[in-house]
Amino acid sequence: MRNLNELIDIRDPGIEKIREWMREAINDCVLLPPSEHRGEVLLQTQVTTRSTMGAIAYETGGVLVDGGWLRFPGSGHPNISRTLPDWNKSRSNGYYLVADDAAGGFFAINGGALGTDVKNMYYWAPDSLEWRPMNIGFTDFLCGRFQNGSRNSTNPCVGLRGAKIPPRCQETNVSPSIHFFGQGDR
Repeated sequence: MRNLNELIDIRDPGIEKIREWMREAINDCVLLPPSEHRGEVLLQTQVTTRSTMGAIAYETGGVLVDGGWLRFPGSGHPNISRTLPDWNKSRSNGYYLVADDAAGGFFAINGGALGTDVKNMYYWAPDSLEWRPMNIGFTDFLCGRFQNGSRNSTNPCVGLRGAKIPPRCQETNVSPSIHFFGQGDR
């Protein structure tokens, strides 16, 4: 098990990629401030902050996209009632939950239980009650949600470089006014 110093990357932090995508985003998105437990969350997650998932776990309380339609838990925040590792305790076996949507769907990284395409994203659809392959990895999925929307879209992030799009995302220390459908922990 790696220690906190081994997990924190100060030379090439993933949060910088996320902030760049946010500056060019089409969809509204909010980086919630990290909790005081962010070090513990990163240790439990065991992913470096160079990765986008590690950056979310350590540098944010979570990420809200498209008015809160899509939620990526991080180190915890009142607007997302769970942390990334706590959400996965006793819930996932062979996959890792990373986001959910207001329609009741779940997004997970396949660890082998959902198909042979390990490390790819899957969506658990509330209409079919089945896991569906998305054919992209986590970073492309995250970036794509900023650009392509969270509702009915599984396209990876494309065309970011040179886009002339006004910024619509923000980092905040206050709670945004967002209505959550089924706000409780799943």
